[in-house]
Amino acid sequence: MGIECTMYQITPDELETILDSEAAFQKFHDSCFPETLDEDEAIEYSSMEENSLYLGKMWHLLHYLITGDADNEDYPLAYAVMAGYLLHKSWNDWSFLPSDQVKEIAEALADLSDDDLGKVGEIRPIPEIYRTPSISKDDVEEALDYFHNLKDYYQDAAVKGNAILRVFG
Repeated sequence: MGIECTMYQITPDELETILDSEAAFQKFHDSCFPETLDEDEAIEYSSMEENSLYLGKMWHLLHYLITGDADNEDYPLAYAVMAGYLLHKSWNDWSFLPSDQVKEIAEALADLSDDDLGKVGEIRPIPEIYRTPSISKDDVEEALDYFHNLKDYYQDAAVKGNAILRVFG
């Protein structure tokens, strides 16, 4: 077990509704975890999986490779995986990014290459990060697949004008 990260694309109107209503958030939350729903509700929310990106436990290594620092909070790149805005103080494992920032993050990610990520582990001190106490070439290779998926996911969300919700748990 451990902390994993999943992202969900939603429209700006859906984000506004979720921010305005705890009941709306609860409905959205339940749609993300269909095993908690009865069969009819699960069918209604089946599209949530299509609009999600699962980073699993790779999130912290990915954040480090993108930003060059395991604890970086600088906009826009740090917001691609970790930083963002809490939905509500009582939902501290859920954060969001509004659609205008999703577009800016997508543009910043598009400027990064595989080589940029690979160089981070070579030139910076290796911190102890969530997933692993050290970074190997194999770790960077595995992270590159997640990186490509992340870039594509942000690009798709930006084109659609969507916001992103993230959950760590």
